[in-house]
Amino acid sequence: QIRFTTPEGSDLRIEVENRPVAMLTGVATQKGTFTAFPDGEVALSPQEGSAEGVLVDPISIEHKDLGILRKPFGRVEIRAGKVVSISGSPEADRFWRVLEENGDTAKNIAEFALGTNPACRPHVSLREAKKTRGTCHVAVGDSRTLVGNVESPLHVDLIFAKPTVYADEQMILKDGQLSI
Repeated sequence: QIRFTTPEGSDLRIEVENRPVAMLTGVATQKGTFTAFPDGEVALSPQEGSAEGVLVDPISIEHKDLGILRKPFGRVEIRAGKVVSISGSPEADRFWRVLEENGDTAKNIAEFALGTNPACRPHVSLREAKKTRGTCHVAVGDSRTLVGNVESPLHVDLIFAKPTVYADEQMILKDGQLSI
């Protein structure tokens, strides 16, 4: 089980048993492997239906209509692996409309990832934000790239600063700093 919290109030739990971990290091040397630039991400797809909790005030949302956000964004409520409500700001309302327009699979919790790149900066660009060491992101929508089973017309990352992350109740990050 993975649990992550933020100072703003996020608290999400996901089950990840038997899910492979993808390490995006900037190197793809074998047929069928991939990477992304800038590099610096460790990601996995949770078991479908397992995510439970709330996401509060992401620093950015990787979608053309949203981007780097002004606080406060609001709350994203998650039950049984799906977003069930979003509230708190005009940007939150806009994001809910994006999910509604793309169907039920767009509300799937598709990914959890940690940023690992010390050279990336969280408020410069969306591509850098999610790779910045000390951040994490949760994606909604399509999970097939990370061996999930949900097909969706979109995959959108919500990026959070200074998370505290637990793996099977062992703290691995505290306020964005490695603790193991």
